[in-house]
Amino acid sequence: MQELNNSAMIPIPIETSTAMQYKVLITAPSLEEKSNVSGISTVVRNIIEFSDPSIRFIHFKVGKVDKKNRDLSWVADQLLLVPQFIYNILKYKVDAIHLNTGFERASLNRDFALFWVARFVMKKKVIFHAHGGYYLMNPPKRGSLLSRMINLLLTHSNVVIVLSDLEKEQLYKNYAFNNCFALPNAVGKRAVEHLAKDFSKPLAFCFLGRVVKSKGIFVIIEALRSLSKYFNEFSFNLYGTGPELQNVLNELQTIPGLNYTYHGVVGGDKKWKALEESHVFLLPSLYGEGLPMAILESMNVQCVPVVTDDASIGTVVKDRVNGFMVKKNDAKDLAVTLEYILNHRDELKPISIKAHDTIEEKFGMEQYSADLGNIYAVSVIY
Repeated sequence: MQELNNSAMIPIPIETSTAMQYKVLITAPSLEEKSNVSGISTVVRNIIEFSDPSIRFIHFKVGKVDKKNRDLSWVADQLLLVPQFIYNILKYKVDAIHLNTGFERASLNRDFALFWVARFVMKKKVIFHAHGGYYLMNPPKRGSLLSRMINLLLTHSNVVIVLSDLEKEQLYKNYAFNNCFALPNAVGKRAVEHLAKDFSKPLAFCFLGRVVKSKGIFVIIEALRSLSKYFNEFSFNLYGTGPELQNVLNELQTIPGLNYTYHGVVGGDKKWKALEESHVFLLPSLYGEGLPMAILESMNVQCVPVVTDDASIGTVVKDRVNGFMVKKNDAKDLAVTLEYILNHRDELKPISIKAHDTIEEKFGMEQYSADLGNIYAVSVIY
């Protein structure tokens, strides 16, 4: 595989005639926002919406929706996944497979089968697009089956994409692999002139995403529990779903006086409205992140992010500049930071404006689409 360097890419024109479309089967969970909370799904929706017209993306669904149990129907879906994958490759006569996955055991086990079929059975080009995950930063035991699978994915894909230069460094450190592109996630522009966030009134704290332990949701609950003297100065809004949802709701109910609301899963305009009405976005992740879309989306509408330095998050959020960094799995540190926010309202507006400017300057979809088109042109199409 040719050595790739995206630091000096220049736009490469691609034939835009629809008759010459390059067909790509792109994998992701359900693209329906109301049925699935997934950053990968958001990324893929954006790729399809903003893609160069010379590339036709065909979505191939992998992964279960959040409310689906791992029952017999789920098992049947897994058994049919590879035959359906082959059928779609043949049906659409695709030229390449864009495989989106996280460095998690379940995802790697599933997607390795698709990779093997695409690369070695169907002889198709494969774009391996990594979206964080525990084993990105914490490699499995060398020589283990999972380690060998990851190395095969990396070395035999035609293109490997990660979310930041930091992740490129981690791939080299953990897997002795550096032949990849860094392509940070991005969001479409949002008009913020109409926003008039008033940080002097009670603040709206927000969590939006998958309700799982790794996102730090229980750390948030413990931090909020210790802020009882400020309960009249903020509210907590929870958006999303996941395996820990009921446990989270049960814990929130044990905090007397806390003003909180669970809003369910929101998407489209409702998601943007939720973020526009929020002041502070909370994501004190413990592990397994890449570059969460929810952080970029919240910053895009002038929310102040309060996050941990996991994976690529620190390449976007700078402490006390465009957000706040807290220690991992430390409810006390999070509580101290939230107390500081509540007591220093005058500092929030400049930080929120800087958050928006960061996204507009560095994480816009126009540049993302151009960079992705160049990656395809340089490494896959020609």
